[in-house]
Amino acid sequence: MPIWPFKPTPLLEPEAMQWHVDNACWVLRHLPHRELPRKLILPGPGFFKVGSRRGHALACHLFEQTRAFMDLTERPMTLIADAPEPLPCDQSFTPKAIGSLPPPQGACEILYPNAWQDEPFALIACFAFQLGREWVASIDDAPPADDYLPAVGGVAACMMGFGVFLADDAIIAGYGADSEANAALGELDLLFDLALFLTANRLPPDDALRFLKPYLDTKLRQAMKDAEPFRPALLDAKAGIVPG
Repeated sequence: MPIWPFKPTPLLEPEAMQWHVDNACWVLRHLPHRELPRKLILPGPGFFKVGSRRGHALACHLFEQTRAFMDLTERPMTLIADAPEPLPCDQSFTPKAIGSLPPPQGACEILYPNAWQDEPFALIACFAFQLGREWVASIDDAPPADDYLPAVGGVAACMMGFGVFLADDAIIAGYGADSEANAALGELDLLFDLALFLTANRLPPDDALRFLKPYLDTKLRQAMKDAEPFRPALLDAKAGIVPG
């Protein structure tokens, strides 16, 4: 009887998978309407409307739609067109707001590079990551990885349905986060978070695979297999059950 010598390698190390699962479950327990299934947000018909907008007007329009999908429309936020291109995480810069009005009191600032003003996919990935980070910071109960709050923001964005955008453009998604967050959430991490989202919401990977870059196909399929043992914990989290 022939023996196949190779066994599929998990996408992440066991410790890394558990990190993602713990934080994904924390996100699920704190999401509004957590018991309801969430849609996977896709760069296709029925989601984002662009119209004839260009430049900052397009960025603002996509930002508001991203906020709506993430249920984050109530908090004051200011969208800022920043540097002409993404800067390395260890470089500092002074952002410039578009227009002359000061941001509302208590508003948080969401940054994006001018170079992406007419790149809807890049803008949505950038906004989702930063909005996820702001949402995590607004929760009183600290996540398991409270020393990696920006990274947990990426997990949150994926659990809110934006995993395709983030996994497809991991570097773009992490714009505006610190170097530790970028190191913590690479392409494989975000694919696994996407798989956790699909598993928690009982969704097949088919729609995600239609929009991901082709070379990510087998990786997402492996991530789905890796996520399956964690299905009970994810479903408990959606039900609001805190592990004893």
